[in-house]
Amino acid sequence: MPIPTVDELATFLTEIEACLNSRPLTYQGAELEEFNILRPIDFLQKEIVLSLPKALTQSQDSDPNYLLPQEVQALKTQREAEKALENSQRRVEKFWKIWKNQYLTNLREKHKKCIGSKRSGQETPKVGSVVLITDPVLPRNEWRLGRITKLLSGTDGQVREVELVTSTKRKMHRPVNLLVPLELEEGETDSSTPQEQKELHDSTQDIPSAHKNVRYDLRSKNPVQYTETVTTKAFTTAKPKPSKYWFLFHLMILFMQFNLGNSAAETKILCGENGAIVNSSKNASLEICAETYCVMRNNDATNPQVIRPPAEMTLHDYLVTVKWSDEGHLYTIQTRCPALDFCKNIDCTICARLLFNPECWPKGAIFMLAFLLYIFATTMYSLFCIASLIGKTLRIIIGITAKIFTVILRKMAKCISYALRKNRRRQTTRAMRIAAALALMTILIKQEKIGVLSCQEIDVLEHHSTSCVISREKETCKTSITEVLKLNSFKQEACLRLVKNSSLVANVKIRWHGLRLTCAKETEFFTRATKLSVIDSKRCPHMGSCTGAKCAVINESTLLPELRQGNQYPGRTGCLESCGGLGCDCFYPSSGCLFYRVYATPQNSEIYEVFRCAQWKEEVKMEVLVEELRLGKRKFVISTIPNIPVTLPMVKITLTLCTIPPTPITTYEFVTNGAETALWPKEIEPNLRCETREKAIALNCSFIDNCRCEGAEN
Repeated sequence: MPIPTVDELATFLTEIEACLNSRPLTYQGAELEEFNILRPIDFLQKEIVLSLPKALTQSQDSDPNYLLPQEVQALKTQREAEKALENSQRRVEKFWKIWKNQYLTNLREKHKKCIGSKRSGQETPKVGSVVLITDPVLPRNEWRLGRITKLLSGTDGQVREVELVTSTKRKMHRPVNLLVPLELEEGETDSSTPQEQKELHDSTQDIPSAHKNVRYDLRSKNPVQYTETVTTKAFTTAKPKPSKYWFLFHLMILFMQFNLGNSAAETKILCGENGAIVNSSKNASLEICAETYCVMRNNDATNPQVIRPPAEMTLHDYLVTVKWSDEGHLYTIQTRCPALDFCKNIDCTICARLLFNPECWPKGAIFMLAFLLYIFATTMYSLFCIASLIGKTLRIIIGITAKIFTVILRKMAKCISYALRKNRRRQTTRAMRIAAALALMTILIKQEKIGVLSCQEIDVLEHHSTSCVISREKETCKTSITEVLKLNSFKQEACLRLVKNSSLVANVKIRWHGLRLTCAKETEFFTRATKLSVIDSKRCPHMGSCTGAKCAVINESTLLPELRQGNQYPGRTGCLESCGGLGCDCFYPSSGCLFYRVYATPQNSEIYEVFRCAQWKEEVKMEVLVEELRLGKRKFVISTIPNIPVTLPMVKITLTLCTIPPTPITTYEFVTNGAETALWPKEIEPNLRCETREKAIALNCSFIDNCRCEGAEN
């Protein structure tokens, strides 16, 4: 049996509660004929009916009537609901059979002290008592009660059968072992202790009684536990001892209810006046999208997330989608929010959106336009008018500044030439030239190393493994170093430095370039660009195809010679009853036929394929830079696929895991003509649905339309 979902488990637990709360506790009523039982559910709502009859509404007709797509979808939803109800009822019926037997057995456990006498009890039922009658064929939540009217004794004086009357005034005979007392029954409770009962039993053994049976002084037998569900004692007033199985059962129900509460919906989307409000009890990263506007939020369980999409998106009803990842599973919820007032959702004071929509705030738009015109006029006036008035002053200031800079440059040139002449007078030795060259090389090498090894800080996991081989008294060891690097779109670089005996062997730099997803295509159907057309023909009775049963024999696939033009294309044929007689230019005074056919005409020869991606294959492009002292720098650009190693000089790179953030486009359907690909909206239903490309070329396709045709006389 498959694992039930949260909704199925909630329904199952509710049905279990109904079974538990429908058991009869006791009866009420002053008359002996009344059987008004009292159930636990009656304390909440009296005489409520908990049974849910299921009527089979599925049609058994081999030739069902034609239904429109909307009606077909409604019928499909109804059948799915009926199937889900059947599965739920099957589980509840299984629980009912187990629980009913356990419950009746538990009621008999109140008389466990009397089981040692096997088929005969030490106490007899009482006339007028109401008991439960064991009946294995009763439906769920139904119990049969009866009132004892007569006790039937055997030849040995023991009561093994009683006469009962039911609520329908029917009398019946039942053995005592098929009767079970109610959970709460009338009678006095025997409060004496076991020691007092034993003393009373010993004191009354010597009292002669005419009706007391003579019993042999036999050895006492050990109690025997029978597997049958019947008992020889149907009445007692002792307080029942709770069973450990009942305790475990109630503990299981409470645990399942707690688990159900924890697994209930933890994320909700509410539509507000200013956008969507997301309430989530998960402390996780949420991707919230309103149509094409998406944001990433780090959710805080105490504060709801408010998303305000652009005002132009809320002019019509918009779809809000929330995605989050939890324990390796991607969860998605969607809701459609109603359109909002455009003006109320403009959240800026000075912006182009408010300027180009003056009806939202006329005064603000006028003020903004006047302010912009003022800024433009002031700028033009400063550039042309003020510059011409103070032009002479500006020229004087610029001339003085240029002279100052010229004097400074001349002084600096004289100082440099003086220093050079002084240095030429000194004799440079060979040691000084070598020291200067070494210093320059050191600076250049240091700068080069800094440029190569400047990387980001990432998480690195390191593992060393050494394998040694001994052959001919010679041991050869090989050391492998495995480094696990975590790269992402924010930390794209990682550097490794290989050192042996404090000597640099090589530097390895790995840079993440990008991720490429390849679609594993799964074809849904093929279609073509079509145009719907209608052709009709009016025929008088007993003329052409309007003979015999007339419209009664016409179905969607009928090809009529009157509609020859539309028969060569996919479509559906229909017939409506029309007028006849002399008033409609017909000879026979009978109803005529109005034939019509709705068909799809292809607009071009292109075949479109609608598909979805059942799986996305990841491929990561990386740039690897290997620098060795002997071979210098070498650059490699590789493409890595998960769990497939790529071997390079000195290193072997394997992509072990690729985690993709929630990407809505990966769940969409696509349409392609072989050269171009586009998104396919799910709400669009084409007129032609073809199984293969060859059938689409031959127009051997299923025809779908939403047209309704009605006759109109002219």
